[in-house]
Amino acid sequence: AAGWLLAESWDESIGSLGHSLETLILNNNNLLELPDPGLGKLVSLKHLDLAFNRLPGLPACAANLKSLETVLLKGNFVGDFSSCFCGMHSLKLLDLQGGNSSRIASLPDSSELKRTGGYGGLASLRELKLGNNWLTSLPSGFRRLKSLRRLFLQNNALEKLPTSLGLVGAGCLVELRLKNNRLTHLPDGICGLLALEVLDVENNRLEALPPASARWERVPPRHRRS
Repeated sequence: AAGWLLAESWDESIGSLGHSLETLILNNNNLLELPDPGLGKLVSLKHLDLAFNRLPGLPACAANLKSLETVLLKGNFVGDFSSCFCGMHSLKLLDLQGGNSSRIASLPDSSELKRTGGYGGLASLRELKLGNNWLTSLPSGFRRLKSLRRLFLQNNALEKLPTSLGLVGAGCLVELRLKNNRLTHLPDGICGLLALEVLDVENNRLEALPPASARWERVPPRHRRS
């Protein structure tokens, strides 16, 4: 472990900054874990950048970070979607893009997240980055992400999308990235995303567009990109 920045090497007294620290940037280190309960005492924290470390995720105490608006965990060893995220009601950007040997292979359904309010608990989330993982499907609970505007799912193994996709972001999704997956068709629900500005489905296995795509020709000008 020579040269690695271990959790014990940063003092748990970091929790003493709990009422003042708003931004914590620790990207591009070799962190293996985070201090628990020290991290959970940073109750004023808004921006947490942990990208490109060796972390398996956030400790349970992270559920106390109710003020968080940004969490960046790209390029770590995250293997699952933690239920603690669903309690972060102020979260606007969540980046869980893979990049190492351990990646997210599946997302929990709403029943598994019941204790923390499910995906509906992410009431403020506007941007969700799940690219470069091993996902094969999406949970129907994604329709409860009412504020979502940008969803990144490129470079996964998605074989199908839920029929409720058109309800994601209350139908106001503006960007949907699905490049490099295994999709053979798109659900009709995707045609209900009338605010969509970017739809990237490059390098999939599509044989045809959904019949409802004919509606795109009738989208009112206010929903079209100039």
